[in-house]
Amino acid sequence: MEWTTFLDDLILDWTDKSGLSKSVAVFYKIRNIPYMLYPDLMNSWQGTLDMVKRNCGSCSPKHILMARIFKNLNLEARLVTFPFLWHEQAILYPDELNKLLPKLPISYHVACQIRRDDQWLNVDATFDPPLKKGGFVMNDWDGRNSTEVSLVCRGEIVHRVEEERIEYVAEMRKCIPEGQKEIEATFHQKLNGWFRRLRA
Repeated sequence: MEWTTFLDDLILDWTDKSGLSKSVAVFYKIRNIPYMLYPDLMNSWQGTLDMVKRNCGSCSPKHILMARIFKNLNLEARLVTFPFLWHEQAILYPDELNKLLPKLPISYHVACQIRRDDQWLNVDATFDPPLKKGGFVMNDWDGRNSTEVSLVCRGEIVHRVEEERIEYVAEMRKCIPEGQKEIEATFHQKLNGWFRRLRA
């Protein structure tokens, strides 16, 4: 499907019956997509399309989609990467995850920014409401002010275009030893299992 047609149809479906502004309605639709960490849904436009079909995804497909929709709505939008470590978060991890935290490599959160009145606002729709009880930051947004960044991060990297984000993460992940990548994959699998329990 041509992506512009896909976006037009999605915007109409997500905003036609909403009393909220289009950008705010889109934020809530994306925020409420269940957050899950699946490698095949990360860092690509195809992964973003699949996220919509499967109704689950991580920060990457969520905010790639958000940035494209915001641009379609004539908003100036960009992606920003926030490097972070899972063990530095105020999250109420179960024991099976806690024991893996010290072994994990740095991760690369991404959120959207839009320009309003000559200021860049953070718009972070990462975590869906049921995850709040696990200590995750679940944002609301009024369309005028920044949201919190959903994770405690170590700086930020602004990307002029979507491809810069994808290339940046691919380059950074080349430095991660294979053993750490295997531990990370196990962590993601167990984290997804915990998410399912939080939503039950």
